[in-house]
Amino acid sequence: MSRRAAYVARRLLLTLPVLAVMSVVVFGVMHLVPGDPAQAQLGLRSTPETLAQVRSDLNLDDPLPAQYLAWVGGVVLRGDLGSDYASGVPVTEELGVALPVTLQLAVAAILLAGTVGVGIGVIAAARGGWRRRGASGFVVFGTAIPEFWMGLILILVFSAWFAVLPPSGYVALWEDPVENVRHFALPVLCLSLFQAAYFARTARTAMEDALSAPSVAFLRAKGLPERQVVWRHGLRNAAAPIVTIVGMQFGAILGGTIIIETLFDLPGVGKLLFDAIAQRSYTVVQGCVVLIAGLFVLVNLVTDLLLGWLDPRIGDGVA
Repeated sequence: MSRRAAYVARRLLLTLPVLAVMSVVVFGVMHLVPGDPAQAQLGLRSTPETLAQVRSDLNLDDPLPAQYLAWVGGVVLRGDLGSDYASGVPVTEELGVALPVTLQLAVAAILLAGTVGVGIGVIAAARGGWRRRGASGFVVFGTAIPEFWMGLILILVFSAWFAVLPPSGYVALWEDPVENVRHFALPVLCLSLFQAAYFARTARTAMEDALSAPSVAFLRAKGLPERQVVWRHGLRNAAAPIVTIVGMQFGAILGGTIIIETLFDLPGVGKLLFDAIAQRSYTVVQGCVVLIAGLFVLVNLVTDLLLGWLDPRIGDGVA
């Protein structure tokens, strides 16, 4: 096995204890939350007899270690995340419907935030002057405004005042691409603003360090065009910290989908998780968290591989 293959295998093995600890924490925290899933399912129709019957059907009377082992065994051995306490639908089916919505939202937001944020940061570092001051203002503005507040402002401006974009709802991409883009415009803009500001700050700092390197001064002394110095050589030297931050912030974007999907009524994993918490549906919450954690681990692995490509010392296990 090559050193790079060993590096990938080592990174994959390191994810196993992370997922195991995460599953224990999520399972324990959910069972500490006040409320009874059986009571939430029955509502006003509950009686002591029906509550006891439902709790027995859902295996809620078993000791917590037994419930945890049964759940983990189903996930590991059969890929079975259980069924929704409220609807009885398998959690895997609900996640299969919700996951494409969340992925479209998260990927669109990370692409928009990366393009805008890195572009602003690079220009601010390369040009300075009013561009740097403008980038600083954008960073302060983007990082100071909470996502839910920005979402309300966007709905007020683009849906209530100008009525050019829908305030909520979802249309699948394969049903009507134009309406799909219109319904995703505000959520993507809201979710990407903070990240774009964060990326701009990181890219500006990394580019300033890269452009102050002796190698860049040598390229300029040779008469290389400034555009080529900045975008070809400077950005490549600054790519490692930028890629690291983008990969790390993907997890923040996945977490932000809970607020955004609930605010804009998008039927994604975040909205499913929010509703499941309100209904005390332990299986759905655990399934959503496992899925989000798995995506986060996968993105971190891809980030590590990209860093290994940008810096071979990392991929070879040297750095």
